[in-house]
Amino acid sequence: MRRIILAALFITVVIFSDFTSGQTVKDTKETLGQKYHVVQVGSFEVRPGVDIPADFVAGLPQAVANALRESKLFQEVLLQDQTSSEKIPVLRLSSTVTDFDQGNRAKRYFGMGNAGAARIFVTLGYLNGEDGQVLYEDKLVGTLSSGAFGGESSKVENELGKSVVATTRLMLLRPVPGVSDVAVRATATSHTDKVNERQVLPIKASDLSGAQKKMNELAAVGYRFTDLKVTGGNSAEATMERSAAPPQTYQYLLLHAYSPGNIQKNLNKGAADGYRLSPHTLAALSGFSVIMEKPPVPPQARYEYRLRYSLRESNAEKNVVEDQAQGFALVESGELLGYHVVIMEKTN
Repeated sequence: MRRIILAALFITVVIFSDFTSGQTVKDTKETLGQKYHVVQVGSFEVRPGVDIPADFVAGLPQAVANALRESKLFQEVLLQDQTSSEKIPVLRLSSTVTDFDQGNRAKRYFGMGNAGAARIFVTLGYLNGEDGQVLYEDKLVGTLSSGAFGGESSKVENELGKSVVATTRLMLLRPVPGVSDVAVRATATSHTDKVNERQVLPIKASDLSGAQKKMNELAAVGYRFTDLKVTGGNSAEATMERSAAPPQTYQYLLLHAYSPGNIQKNLNKGAADGYRLSPHTLAALSGFSVIMEKPPVPPQARYEYRLRYSLRESNAEKNVVEDQAQGFALVESGELLGYHVVIMEKTN
């Protein structure tokens, strides 16, 4: 009897040991911040057709590099033509200016704030320096309340630099993707130059249901959502490009709520119906708003969402770490209505 008890106790200890060991491995998966201690800021490309001063674009890499150095997120910050003295992995930043609005010079000059603010729209990619693998992608909007067209240019560049630092801080919390992991999910990216193949829909916070209806009308004849551009506190523009052949068409939900909790509720309701969050659509349109997309073929997977918001950036980081430990992945982040907002996604 004594031997039976001891044997049972031994088996219990072994099982518990294996369980806790497995938990430790899961909880201590290497993050991007632990792997990359050197970052290289590349030059800023400009999408064809975007009218922006060349000298302003030329100064952006240095401004972003300065902001990253001050943040102390990395041991070493390099520019494109520089190489690291250490033989360690390098994180490379690839940036593209997708649009530019110079705003109203006179209003900026007289300190009228956002009424005359210029804005720069940037797609920011984080790549593994060795093979160019895309680890994460985000879209930033830099608000230029002074600088190139009225004020000190350093303030303009610093504003964009702060946005890059905030996004990078959260990105570094993501686990290093495995060989089979899909690190980045994007919408259609053909960016056709044919006018009849692209439609830009104005979105007004006062008529979001009407905007959703127009998106689905275009989707029904073969268009797919590709980009969202916020044009004001109550307005945006959705770009749709022809990329599908009926009846293999997409469907869309334009979700809006004044409460972050209700947006999370609506996200999960849409996910239950086969929709998935469209990347880079979190916006403040008289509240919180996002766009969801349903593919022509019902997806095999279903998704679960958590939307977290906090007044402090440190709390946003804490939320990301907690949710990742439960199987969620960071898919969207931004600073909206005074909050640090992150959206986490889990595949079920």
